[in-house]
Amino acid sequence: MYDKNFIIDTVNNINFLYHIDSKKFFILDNLSLKKYTVGNSINSEMIYKENQNLIIKTTKMDDKFSTFLDTKTIKKLVLIMTNSCNLKCIYCYANGGIYNKKIEFMSESIITKLFSFLKRNKIIINELQFLGGEPLIASNQIETVFNLLEKLEVYPLNISMVTNFTYLPEHIVDLLIKWKVYITVSIDGEKQINDLLRKSHDGSSTYELVKKILHHLGKEEVLYLVQKQPTQKYIKIAEFQNLE
Repeated sequence: MYDKNFIIDTVNNINFLYHIDSKKFFILDNLSLKKYTVGNSINSEMIYKENQNLIIKTTKMDDKFSTFLDTKTIKKLVLIMTNSCNLKCIYCYANGGIYNKKIEFMSESIITKLFSFLKRNKIIINELQFLGGEPLIASNQIETVFNLLEKLEVYPLNISMVTNFTYLPEHIVDLLIKWKVYITVSIDGEKQINDLLRKSHDGSSTYELVKKILHHLGKEEVLYLVQKQPTQKYIKIAEFQNLE
């Protein structure tokens, strides 16, 4: 449950209170949970009365959050499916997507809790977007998301994905088609420039990998956009507009 001041939720039998203005989390015992809630509503007045330090006099509620409270609609929900990437681009500022941290994938538990929360609170998603790292490395987790969307009857108005498209597991193709996923494919221009900047781990041409997958999906009902990345070394992407 939530209001303009707080979010309260229970995860693994632990009661959490999140104060929106200060961006602080608190753990509540069952007695405090009962005291700070009335039915399915949060008793903000009682929380502030007992916790004066949470009152921030200069804070004005953000207009976007105010709109969210009125509409219960998320404009874009971005899921970072993994921080792992299958390329080693020479300009990558994220050390292959991992930001010098251990490689992780979004767990099934997190996915379930997220969409169960959205379903329980009747929150609408305008756009659901899959990102990484390289999101298609987490194809099993993406499949879990799709299965859960169907099970809970949570239907985003649009679903999109940003990918380097050098890897596409066959089992995910039908799901991309079924859910009409709009795919943005990033490349760095023509083959010579792209392969200079976007390097695979085994030395194979990343340009040719993308081209092969685009050819394959050209026979399917998949929408995709080839998008340039911001670098001075681009020459063109015209060749992709006339794949043979």
